[in-house]
Amino acid sequence: ESLNRKLEALGAKCVNLPTISIRPRRLSKVEAQKLLKKLPRYDWVLFTSHHGVENLQKLARRSGWRLDKLLRAKICAIGPRTLGAVREAGLTADLVPGEFSTEGIRKAFRKISVAGQKIFIPRSNLGVRDALAQDLRKRGAQVDEVVLYETKLVEISPKRIKEALRGLDAATFTSASTVKGFLEAVRRAQVPLD
Repeated sequence: ESLNRKLEALGAKCVNLPTISIRPRRLSKVEAQKLLKKLPRYDWVLFTSHHGVENLQKLARRSGWRLDKLLRAKICAIGPRTLGAVREAGLTADLVPGEFSTEGIRKAFRKISVAGQKIFIPRSNLGVRDALAQDLRKRGAQVDEVVLYETKLVEISPKRIKEALRGLDAATFTSASTVKGFLEAVRRAQVPLD
């Protein structure tokens, strides 16, 4: 919404078209306890989305813990919104890459020795086993990825897609998942992107 306000202040007419929905993944009590017991042992926690921070914090609270008391690791936040969620959880980020993407995190970590390090990445169902985790493993890190939230593509009617694209000068996206959802909706609506 803040992006909309900024663009509208510059004279743009904004049309919002949600292309994904995000919901927490419910872990069993056993899974949750196992994960929470491991948290203090990690050397790094890589938050690739504010959803990872928020869902990990909720998981800790439901189990009677405070995330800022459980985590002793260094923390990487992928960008400003995730950094805000990290701070709201009472944590401090040790690293925010210059490029706000998993590729930006990969580049930043090339300068850090990770051999023998234990790294935790709370993930979406769409992000597991991506190049970031693979690269860290190749460099000798022990990487645990746990799906804490699920990203689903939203069904958008062809009529709604056509309305949104009519007179479009520019489009902004908040994640790779939103781009994927948009392109899938356009494909289903059989709308050419010229």
